[in-house]
Amino acid sequence: IAVKAETIKIGNPGGFTTPYFATADALSLHLKLAPLFKRQIVVSELVLKTPSVHIEKNPAGKGNWEFTTQKSERSTPAETESAGKSMQFDIAKFSLSDGTL
Repeated sequence: IAVKAETIKIGNPGGFTTPYFATADALSLHLKLAPLFKRQIVVSELVLKTPSVHIEKNPAGKGNWEFTTQKSERSTPAETESAGKSMQFDIAKFSLSDGTL
């Protein structure tokens, strides 16, 4: 499976000074289909062109790189069972060009 995108922007939550956590001019992602059925994400190649990551802390001291997940109060038994299983994530080749941090 191939995914290509241009002008990628990941916004910051409220309370941070910069509007975006990360931006990139382009992203190219190639992943294998069959491993997805075994709860594995296998990326054969990930390319980011001109990425820029803006890390900062808000006035409360929380970093914009600290992500949290929220659990639903109304989970089905199937969702609860699958939530306990982990997924494997592998990247074979990762490249950046003209990036800033």
